[in-house]
Amino acid sequence: MKKISLLIFILFLSTFLINCSLIQPKYDYTFENNSDYYVTISPNGQDWESFTISPGETRTISINYDTIYFYYDNADYVYIDNSVSGYLLIYNKTLLQIKNYSSVDLQLVQWNDTYFGQDLIWDNSLSQYFYGLKAYTGNDIKEVNPGVDYIYFYYPDSSTQYRTVDIISVKEHEQWLYIFYDSTQVQQRDYITEDMFLKEEENKIKKVIYIDISKCIKNSVYMIIKKNNI
Repeated sequence: MKKISLLIFILFLSTFLINCSLIQPKYDYTFENNSDYYVTISPNGQDWESFTISPGETRTISINYDTIYFYYDNADYVYIDNSVSGYLLIYNKTLLQIKNYSSVDLQLVQWNDTYFGQDLIWDNSLSQYFYGLKAYTGNDIKEVNPGVDYIYFYYPDSSTQYRTVDIISVKEHEQWLYIFYDSTQVQQRDYITEDMFLKEEENKIKKVIYIDISKCIKNSVYMIIKKNNI
């Protein structure tokens, strides 16, 4: 009888240990969407359900993996900060988009050390091509560092650098669109005066006193809040 009881106990213990070994631990991962976009998160080689997280939403998932592998859509417009273990923050990328709806080509288009334009534009005076924005159709979007600057450019066959009268201020996680029209006011670049003015504006940004770009740029600037706007 004792042998049977011992046998049953050993069998029960073995079954219990086997079941325990089959139970995998759960790991929690929290996604917080601070962007302006709906973002779909999908597993990359792992077994868990895809989900879509809306702007302002926080969602926690529990999975059987101590490391999470995933991919996400709208990657051209958002990024995910995973610097805190188990906590993933979704932000807008800091973007500036420039379009040329004017009737003239623009070469070497630049804002805050970032160049815009994938169109090849021929310069007769230098007998070579330069990148820029073609008339009517020129369009380029770049991830940029936050800052304050004018948009600088050259007209084909001209050695004079011009700039917008409007000053463009882009803060972190903002996404802006600037459009050149034939009516857009521009002027020749003045290095001394501009450097002094831009330094003052940069200091304002450091003090969190920001320019209201919607008033400064009037009708030629729009906030990008959805993919369809671009």
